[in-house]
Formats: sequence, structure tokens, C-alpha cells
Amino acid sequence: MENKKLEEQLNHLRDRYLAKNNDNVTSEEHIHAHMTSDEKVKRINEMFDLMNEKETLIKERLTQLQENDKDQKEDLKHHLEAISEKRALLEQKLEYIQEGEFDTAKKERLKRQLAELELKRCKLMLNKKDCSKIAQKIAQKKELFTKNN
Repeated sequence: MENKKLEEQLNHLRDRYLAKNNDNVTSEEHIHAHMTSDEKVKRINEMFDLMNEKETLIKERLTQLQENDKDQKEDLKHHLEAISEKRALLEQKLEYIQEGEFDTAKKERLKRQLAELELKRCKLMLNKKDCSKIAQKIAQKKELFTKNN
């Protein structure tokens, strides 16, 4: 009896939570969605703009504070340091995207997959088993590899 009440309460709370969160869903919450490199560059530039705005607001707030507000000043200085660190990371990301490092990473992954498939095929051949499926997969990977080059 008590278990049913508990389950009902949990279900009710879960429904309330889901209803509340479904109303607040924005496009930014779809972080894992695939984006092109242009979209990534655009998003990073937007984040730069946002950081610049935050930085100017914090600097204005710092100048407005009096000397007796040392705790608040330290807090704001800490926020400025965090913003500069985030900016450095975003600059690295932007450079990484613009240089096309993703393409080389994909090529390396394809090479590794080809090597693993070749190894599997060799093992099957040594055991005198059918390796036609592996050969098809190897052919597909080689096609992908040649398309990327």
C-alpha cells in the first residue's frame, strides 16, 4: 500500500518535472546536435561577443565599487580571470576548427579502422573462414578514405 503511494508520488513529481522542463527547452540545450564548421565558428563568435559584454559590465561595476567593498572586488576580479581563461579556450577551439584539424582526425580514425579490419581479415584467413563480409567493409572504408583525400 505504502509502495503504491510512494510510486504515485514519484510519478507525479516526475510528470511535474518533465512538464516544467519541456516548457523551458531552447535551441541551446541541443548541444550534441551536429553542426557544420561555419555554424561552429558563428556560435564561437557569438560567445566572444557575450564575453566582451560581460567583461565590460564587470569592469564598469569594478570602477563603481568603493574601496570598502574588497570582497566584491575580489569576486569581480575572479570573474574577469575566468572570462579571460574561457576566451583563451575559445580562441584555441576557433583555431582548431579553422585549420580543419577535424578532417585529419577523421582520416586517422579511418586509417585505424582499416588496420583493424585488415587484422580481422587476416585472422579469418588463418582460421580458413569466410572473410567476404570483412572484405566488403574494407572496401567501404577505403572508398570513404579516398573521398576524404
